[in-house]
Amino acid sequence: MLSNLIEGSDLMTVNRCLTQCTQFEFAGIEYGRECWCSNTLNLAGNPGATPGFNATASDCSFRCPGSNNSEYCGAGLRLTMYRRRAVP
Repeated sequence: MLSNLIEGSDLMTVNRCLTQCTQFEFAGIEYGRECWCSNTLNLAGNPGATPGFNATASDCSFRCPGSNNSEYCGAGLRLTMYRRRAVP
């Protein structure tokens, strides 16, 4: 789970979210339009919550509204997540 909601937009694309999260290690898109960023992950979840897990690609079935439906942007309670790598 990422902790900082950066943007909710009907123009969301993967690139738009990654651009918004340049200062963070992790970026993710949920519900097709919410861009989340963080430097840490809380896979255990908050007390009483279901712990995080790796979902299948088919679980993240919402199309990004700003990409002419060519990209996927998570789903309900599903986050398409990206991690920044250091360039060697």
